[in-house]
Amino acid sequence: MKYQDVVDRELAESKGLQLTIERLKKIKAQRVIIFSHDDPDGTTSANIIYRTIKDEAADVRVILPRRFALEVADVKKTLEEGSCDLILCLDKGTLGKIDGVTDLVADVIVIDHHPIQGAIKKAIWYNPCVELDRPYASTAFLCHVVATIMG
Repeated sequence: MKYQDVVDRELAESKGLQLTIERLKKIKAQRVIIFSHDDPDGTTSANIIYRTIKDEAADVRVILPRRFALEVADVKKTLEEGSCDLILCLDKGTLGKIDGVTDLVADVIVIDHHPIQGAIKKAIWYNPCVELDRPYASTAFLCHVVATIMG
């Protein structure tokens, strides 16, 4: 199986990936904040997504909070420096509490490879380890899938 075959299969089978791509295609002139884990997987993930969207978005900020899970307080503090239209949460867990962030910013996308903890009902999430029972090794790989589709 070639890499493009894997990308095509993901796009065909993952509703989360389809929704992620659909939302990212609407970022023209929008302000985006990327929150990512501060480990090698998270920093690589942030770099891949940053490079993918930086030319379309009006502004892209990357934040690497020291704790693993993204907390609403982290987002509130960051938003004091300026609002945004979209938050991307990379390699910070597939956590139901992320829906609390949607009270601050309507559009939130989670890209992650960790087991799910709590139901996510409002945010878009792409995690084929949960959605499709595919044990991928890293969020950076998933972000590369997104970047490949986005061109």
